Amino acid sequence: MPTKMRPFGKTIALEEARAIIEHALQPIDRTEVLPLQQANGRVLAQDVVSTVDVPPFSRAAMDGYAVRAEDTAGASRTTARTLRRIETIYTGQVPQKRVGQGECAEIATGAPMPDGADAVVMVEETDIDDRGAVSIFVEATPRQNIGRQGADIQKGQHVLQPGTLLNASRLGSIAALGLTEITVYEKPRVAILSTGNEIVDPGQPLAPGQIYDINRVTVSGVVTDNGGIPIPYRTAADTIDDLSRAVEECLEQHDEVRILLEELARLDPSDPDFEDRLTEVQDSLEQHVEEEEAEVFPIARQKLGAARLDELGKELENLKDSLRGAMVVR
Repeated sequence: MPTKMRPFGKTIALEEARAIIEHALQPIDRTEVLPLQQANGRVLAQDVVSTVDVPPFSRAAMDGYAVRAEDTAGASRTTARTLRRIETIYTGQVPQKRVGQGECAEIATGAPMPDGADAVVMVEETDIDDRGAVSIFVEATPRQNIGRQGADIQKGQHVLQPGTLLNASRLGSIAALGLTEITVYEKPRVAILSTGNEIVDPGQPLAPGQIYDINRVTVSGVVTDNGGIPIPYRTAADTIDDLSRAVEECLEQHDEVRILLEELARLDPSDPDFEDRLTEVQDSLEQHVEEEEAEVFPIARQKLGAARLDELGKELENLKDSLRGAMVVR
C-alpha cells in the first residue's frame, strides 16, 4: 500500500527548537587524566591553583651588571661611575656573594639576582677593564631590568578553573607550575545518522535518482572541530521500521553504559579488590539503566561478544534481572 504524503501542519521557531535541545542536554561529568602534551583543545575539569611563585626568584631581565641603584647616581657617558666586579652569575647558578657599596656582579639574562643589588645596568651601557673595574655610563633606578619573583604567577593564585578550554598558552602556564598532567572532561561522543532512500556512501556507484552522502562527512568534521568524537552509523531508509532501528542503535551506544560495560569486561577475579570494584561498577550500571534493564543485554552482547556473553551463564542472567548478581568476566 503506497504511503500517503502528509504536509507539515505546524512548525516551531528556531529559538524554540534550540531551547528544546538545550533542555535535553546534560553536561559531561566523566573525566580523564592526560599528560599536558595531549591536553591541547580539551576542557579543564579541575581547579589549578599555584603552589609556587613564577618565576621562583627575582632574575635579571637582560645581560649586564647587577648593581645598587644608588651607586649609579649621576652616571653618564661623560661622568661614569666605577664599580668593582665581585663575581659573574650565569643562568642556572646561585649567587655566592652579596653586592655591597661600590660593587657589582656581572649577570646573564635569567640568572638570579644577588642579595644587595636592586637594579641591572645593560651591558651596552658599561665597560670593563683588565682589573675588573666596571664603568657605568647610565644612572639606574631601583627594580630596573629585573623580573621580580612571582611577577607572572604568585603562590596561592587561582590560575585556571573547570570549564576552561585549554590552549597552548594555558598549558604553558600549567607547565610553569611544575605539573606534568591535568584532569580534563572526556570528549562527547556524537552519533551521526544519515537518512533517505536516495543516500549512497561515497565510493559506491550511483543509481538513477541517488546522491552521495555528504552530511556524514561534513557533520563529522564539525563535531571533531568542536572537540567531539563523531560516531557514524549506516544510513537509514525512509521507513518507520528502519528509522526506529537506527535510532535505537544509536541510543544503545549511550556513553555511560558503554564505558561501564567495558570496565566490567576488564575486571580480573584475581585482583584483591575484585569484589569491591564489581559492586561499584554494577551499582553504577543500575543507576544509569534504572528501569530499562532490557536495554543492557543488547549493548552487552554487542560490546562483549555474543559467544562471550553466553559463557557467563547464570551470572549475566543475574545482571539482566537486577544488575546485582556476582559474575566473573575474564
